[in-house]
Formats: sequence, structure tokens, C-alpha cells
Amino acid sequence: MFQMKCPECEKIIRSPLLIELEMIDCPHCRKKVNIENIIVATKSFSIHRQDLLGRIPLYKKLLKEVEIELGTMRKDESASERSKKSMEDFRALLKDLLLGARGSFRMGLQQDFYIEVHFRSQKRMALLNNLSLKGAGLEFVGQDGLPGLKSDVTIHLPLPGHEEPMSILGTIVWTAEKRMDRHQDKFEMGLKFKNLTPETQNILKNFIVNAVAP
Repeated sequence: MFQMKCPECEKIIRSPLLIELEMIDCPHCRKKVNIENIIVATKSFSIHRQDLLGRIPLYKKLLKEVEIELGTMRKDESASERSKKSMEDFRALLKDLLLGARGSFRMGLQQDFYIEVHFRSQKRMALLNNLSLKGAGLEFVGQDGLPGLKSDVTIHLPLPGHEEPMSILGTIVWTAEKRMDRHQDKFEMGLKFKNLTPETQNILKNFIVNAVAP
């Protein structure tokens, strides 16, 4: 989604972490270059990220209107499938643009990825929903023994190439409950990392870059 032109060799650098870092190693000329002039590239068109940030309120308003119109079209039997598809594609485009305006890249997990979460002398397994250099999205099933809002937790993250899971300290910054059925509830939480060492940050960066590489 994010790309820029290398100021040294003028070839395109593509990386989901361009908005996270100040410098990056160009994969073409192998030189370390400053990150600047980031482009948000979608399937349909590209836009300079600074221009995008200035249009966020407009795109959010437009997305809301598109979703309302799409809901109306789905109930209208006279609406053609081609029109519905066009509206769905437009909604997907707007969502892609708004994702490009986020302050940090979040890597979604395609498969179930469970991790240990330690807090207050307790231990729970949680599903890792997403991961970035700044935090993670966690999901717990059942309300017994959950970390509270603003509490500190340590996650143990197993990564390829590492014999032992990597321990990362963080703070729970938001929580949300979603009912699954009459017997179990699902609790989603946002974790903000604390006191990351340069070594840990570099390991996370390499893991994310390799995981999202085409």
C-alpha cells in the first residue's frame, strides 16, 4: 500500500512500514535513505499521503454515504447487480484510502495465531488479531481472569527463527465486548507496547515485512 521513490536510484521502494520509520534500506541500491514523499497506492489509483491526510473528513463522510446507499440498493430488487458491484468496489476503495491514513501499519493475521498473555500472576491464551511496531490487537474468549483497562501485561510472541517466544511489555488501552452466543462472550483488547528495545523493534520490523511481502 505504501511506496516512495528512492532518492538515490529513483526506483520504487514498497514497504508497509514506510509510515513507521525515518530511514529505510533501499532493496535496489542497498543504500539507507530518508523516508519522504510517501504514496498510498490502491488498486485503482495512487495519492500522496500528505494530500490524503488533508482529505480524511471528506472521505469519511463519503464512505458513510456510500454505505447507506449500498444498504438501500441491496433492499431494492430493481437495482442491478452491476450497480451494486460498482458501489461495493467504491466502498472498498474508500476503505483502502482510510487505511492508508492510519498513523501506524497493522498487520492482520490470516490464520489463528495464539499467544500467552501474563498479568497479575495470571496467564491466559489470546488470539492475536493484528500486530504493528506500536502494539497489537488481542482477543479473549470468556470473561474469567481478564486484564483490565490501563493494566500492564506481557505477551509471549513466538516468531519463526527464534527458539524462545519474544516477551513484550504493553498496556491495555481499549477493550470491547462482543457476544458470541448465550454461553460465551468474546473480548477484544488493544495493547500498546512499552519500552521496546531497538533489538526487539528490529525483530518485529523484519517479521512484519517478511509476513506481508508479496
